[in-house]
Amino acid sequence: GPYYFLNLATAIASADDGSIIKMLKDTTIEPITIEKTTLTIDLGGYKLTINDSAVQRDASTYGIYFIGGTLTIKNGDIVDARDSNDRIGGYTAVNSIGNLNIEDVDLTIYDASNNAGTNNIGYRISNSRTLTISGDSTIISNHTTDADKGSVGVVVLGLGKMVNTTNLVLKDDATISVGQYGISGNGTIPGADSSTDYRGTTITIRDNAKVTAANGWGIYHPQDGTLNIQDDANVSGLTGIEIRSGTLNMTGGTVESTATGSNAFAIDADSGGATTTGVGIAVVQHSTKLNITVDVSGGDVKGYYAVFQEDVAGNGDESAQKIDITLRSGSFKSTGTESVTTNEKTYAPSAVYGEQEKDMVVGGNYSSDVSEYVAEGSEIQQNPDGSFVVSSEEDSQLPYPPIWDDDDDYVPPVYVPSQTNDDDDTVKIVACAAAAVVAAILAVFLIVERKH
Repeated sequence: GPYYFLNLATAIASADDGSIIKMLKDTTIEPITIEKTTLTIDLGGYKLTINDSAVQRDASTYGIYFIGGTLTIKNGDIVDARDSNDRIGGYTAVNSIGNLNIEDVDLTIYDASNNAGTNNIGYRISNSRTLTISGDSTIISNHTTDADKGSVGVVVLGLGKMVNTTNLVLKDDATISVGQYGISGNGTIPGADSSTDYRGTTITIRDNAKVTAANGWGIYHPQDGTLNIQDDANVSGLTGIEIRSGTLNMTGGTVESTATGSNAFAIDADSGGATTTGVGIAVVQHSTKLNITVDVSGGDVKGYYAVFQEDVAGNGDESAQKIDITLRSGSFKSTGTESVTTNEKTYAPSAVYGEQEKDMVVGGNYSSDVSEYVAEGSEIQQNPDGSFVVSSEEDSQLPYPPIWDDDDDYVPPVYVPSQTNDDDDTVKIVACAAAAVVAAILAVFLIVERKH
């Protein structure tokens, strides 16, 4: 070698497992299936366009279908142009039932028209495999009008295996910016009408990765699985995250609603999919009545309601016992300004709303009074700027400074988290800087006996 080929299909067929195929110019291919144990496709900085002839056109055919061990695609552009004219929906650019690594690849798909009834999809991962999207990779949708929303960045489907899950990792500066769902699972479980079980997923958004849906939901999570939001990740949409079953762990980053005006807040209980508009994190149990756990210990959440819980599916109070929301730390801000009436019920903007969850607030900063949601053992105080801070009895702190500055950015408190000394006592160190004109720094050291 090296060996030269006139088309990608022949190169793939000729390649041994473990080979690297490098593209030497812009190329157009028909839908292709790749069956290899290990293979790398280096796009070489060029564009790979997926198209099909009128005779072969079939929306159920995947643009690139990987069956095997591990496929890496890197360094270039992919365009799924098969629905660029008709906008009928149902096309998936890349489907993998093996491990798939996407590194520095820009993928473009097309929004289906709003009356198409189905979306076009960027990546689809299943079969208890892992999709990792890293580097400066992007997934974007090309739309005809600003109202178009017929696209999904990534679909993640489990096999009902809660340990050996199907995984998505979005990291580095990777970005998803599409129409309806940035990332979506599927809430179907075995029952009278289906033998398919899509539970068992793990989704991690970390580093500086971004997920947004211009006319829909940043992340739609109807399946029983785990969703992790970490570091400086950003998730946004008309609703940032709607979780209908499973577990959400948020330790950092931002989750926010971009809805304004007439879309400031709304509920559509009969949507057949996501139900809320205008919420940062919406907790609305699916009709499958599975457990939901939401644990927020850092980051910023914004929306008409930053966090919202309601029995939209009409599951009843017994099923609501399976919902557990704990807001431990972070910033929770309402962006709403006026009351909204939807489904003959009037809602007023607030940082937190819970129809059945009344003890979710353990700590954190809130733009409105959340007294009715403060858990036993925590206390709420109002800041000079009208916001509120909640802290637990075991985590008392000096008063917080104003939590939003003039640019609407969160200003975190200045303190050192709890540390444990050799005597098993908890030493809490809180430092507060005085005004510069005073030129003094006040340090307070608290030693609190650990409670047993």
